[in-house]
Amino acid sequence: FDLETQHEVAYIIIIHHVLHCAELAHQIAVIAYDTYVFVLLLHHYQMAGMQVTMMMESPCKERAILDIKATLAKH
Repeated sequence: FDLETQHEVAYIIIIHHVLHCAELAHQIAVIAYDTYVFVLLLHHYQMAGMQVTMMMESPCKERAILDIKATLAKH
């Protein structure tokens, strides 16, 4: 599919790709450590009514792996 975007800010590009991938994927793993990415993932996951398993993993060792779906269900 077409993942072309005119955005230059990395976290916006990540969200753009995630939204496209969610249409076909059963699981999505986002590798990022930025709080903006985490908040945007939560927002767009909920607004799009996604049901796929989505994890946010940090590229830094010994950091938590965050389950986006579980986080929304809990909060």
